[in-house]
Amino acid sequence: MRRTLLLTSVEEYEGALNFATDAWTSLNHKAYVAVTIHFEHKGVPISMLLDLVEIARSHSAKMFANILEEFGIQDKVSFNIVALNEN
Repeated sequence: MRRTLLLTSVEEYEGALNFATDAWTSLNHKAYVAVTIHFEHKGVPISMLLDLVEIARSHSAKMFANILEEFGIQDKVSFNIVALNEN
């Protein structure tokens, strides 16, 4: 029920939505990504965990897009994916 309430609240929210991701590898070499959403409601800052998923490292952008679609907010997000060369 909580997820349903969150889905409805976030999908209907008309203000700015901000997202953060955090990726790490566990001791057993599995990769995980947490996706959080941040916004303001009646002057109160709100932060919530949208999802925590195990992923293959090369699929993190697709995972983020899937989470946005699941919450019905893919049309509220505009972003560019930039690959950084670490060399």
